[in-house]
Amino acid sequence: MPKPDQRYPSKLLRSIFRAAFLTSVFMEFTQISALLIDGIITAKYLGTDAIAAVGLSSPFFFFVGIIGTSFAIGLQTVCTKEIGRGDTDRANAIIYETMIFVLILSVAFSIAIAINIPRGVYLLGARGDALNLKTPAEQYLYGLVLEIVPYILVSIFIPVVILDNGSKTVMIASFLGTVTDIVFDILAVSMKKGIYGIGFATSVSTIVSLAVLFTHFLKKERMLAFHPVPIRFRDIKEIVILSLPKAVHQLAGVIRPIFLNLLVVSVGGSLAMSVMSIRTQLSDFVDIPAVGISGALALLAGIGYGEKNREDIKDTSKIAYYYILMFSAVITVFLIVFSRPLAVFYLKKTSPVLPLMQFAIITLAVGSFLSEMIYSIIAYLQATEHIKKAKFLEMSVNLISLLVFAFLLSRFFGIYGIFAAFPVSQLIVLLGVYLFTAKNTGSFKPSLSHFFLLDNQDYPEPENVIIFPIQTEANAILASEQTYSFCEKHQVSHRVAMLSSLVIEEVTAIIQQHSHPIKRKKNEAFAEIRVVVSGPTSIIRIRDNGVELNISKLAKIQEPSADDPAASAGIKIVCQTANRINYYYIWKVNTTIIEL
Repeated sequence: MPKPDQRYPSKLLRSIFRAAFLTSVFMEFTQISALLIDGIITAKYLGTDAIAAVGLSSPFFFFVGIIGTSFAIGLQTVCTKEIGRGDTDRANAIIYETMIFVLILSVAFSIAIAINIPRGVYLLGARGDALNLKTPAEQYLYGLVLEIVPYILVSIFIPVVILDNGSKTVMIASFLGTVTDIVFDILAVSMKKGIYGIGFATSVSTIVSLAVLFTHFLKKERMLAFHPVPIRFRDIKEIVILSLPKAVHQLAGVIRPIFLNLLVVSVGGSLAMSVMSIRTQLSDFVDIPAVGISGALALLAGIGYGEKNREDIKDTSKIAYYYILMFSAVITVFLIVFSRPLAVFYLKKTSPVLPLMQFAIITLAVGSFLSEMIYSIIAYLQATEHIKKAKFLEMSVNLISLLVFAFLLSRFFGIYGIFAAFPVSQLIVLLGVYLFTAKNTGSFKPSLSHFFLLDNQDYPEPENVIIFPIQTEANAILASEQTYSFCEKHQVSHRVAMLSSLVIEEVTAIIQQHSHPIKRKKNEAFAEIRVVVSGPTSIIRIRDNGVELNISKLAKIQEPSADDPAASAGIKIVCQTANRINYYYIWKVNTTIIEL
């Protein structure tokens, strides 16, 4: 058995991170694939004006996303925190409040957008040298109007469904949405509905995704649900505040393209604008791992933050960094090697902007690692409620730094300078984070957790925490004995020390008897125990990778057997004497928190 104080990235934590990552990646992949296919169909069958109009209209998605992300990320942050604390009733109430408020707001927002599309297209840059893009851009946006309400609701539902063991439902919703989009794109082209049909296809696909997501809440076996409560605006205010960094990201996505599009058109003309449009779509595809890593990091760091579990938060950042290195290396090599074939795929070999397209792809390759790091740091800060730092980073990398360098570099290198500004601005911001971290730590070699700007606020001191990976029944007995000694060393009462020891023996025995752990490698833990002593209180968290098992419910229904009349006595004593028992089941991992 590993030593209790040995630090290691927990294998169960790795399992949860991997499941959350794969869900986020699959969801993002299907959505971005649909957009890429939109771009390919538009470019091949509707011409360069149509693809340029789609690029010109790209701020629409960010603009609509402002409302979704102004609530979705905050809702995710609050829910993960409450789940970490074990208070699912509070999470359910906030989910209902948010859904009702956002539904009303999104309907009003949709009407306002529909009325102002002609004015919006003008503001997006369809004037002057780009006046030829006005009509196709308007048609595309009219096709997208129906998407606004379902798009916002989907952004709200996705993190909730994922938290509630609905990863498969999210994947099915994304997959069916993508298939619907492709089918309706083909129909739009064959029926000669033009760019309006492409936008309408996207709207229909989002409605399909929303319908599938909603089926999750019709299931009986779920942890999260809609619990009707009066809307409390202080809850809405809290969610909006926690969502501000992501809302800033979306706002930057509205403002940034307006200025960049004008700069691109003035420096390189409408052909350069088509390259920028394609580059934007490829960028979304390249950022899929970044979205997956940051999504998993935010979910796990949020739960760890709610539990005040510094060890899990640090380990989560280590796992995230490993994923960043692995995926950024693969993406960088792939894009550099295939930069020309990719450029030719989108444009003809005789196109005058083919070298520019190839250069744009290379800049994406160079910025892969930088992008994944920045995404993850911001998600990490968001989940641990470092809102000011997260907002500052979002505004710096996605707006201020990028626009400044785009303008400056375009003066020296023309249209190529605008595309080079993307990795340059990311590098400068990441360098700023490094210097800030080095100054705070007094070291030019800060640890990874310091680099993620982790502070020690409200976390238990390391000497008050002990962790055990459990591989066998003998491990569980040893952990029980060491927990008793650990509690007594911290001057916890004899009663609490004995109960803590009993909890570990009883719960691990039940896990082995009822939970049937999944097939695992030799010497791999099937359960992990974390004990925290806080004054006279002992808090025990037990995780296992078996089937869903709530010991509180089990204690109520379990009856003594004829062979062993005392079989259920231990767990009943635990449940009756505990100050609180909280339980949740996420990503096929049971988590039980018992306070004594």
